[in-house]
Amino acid sequence: MSNYIIRLDDACEIRDILKWDRIEKLLDKYTVKPLVGVIPHCEDPCIVESYEFDKEFWERVHVWIKKGWII
Repeated sequence: MSNYIIRLDDACEIRDILKWDRIEKLLDKYTVKPLVGVIPHCEDPCIVESYEFDKEFWERVHVWIKKGWII
């Protein structure tokens, strides 16, 4: 049996929520607990101009922690 580390980068309040929801469902299905790199305050114009603001982002981070994800 092999061990793997999965890291998800650039989680922030402004992101492609649909893609994040999709990967979260897959990780939950296979009980994978990833390492998540969180950007506390994203100012990248490419991201800020491309996606909507998720006002519930920090609540979601707390859900990830409760699932055993490493932030």
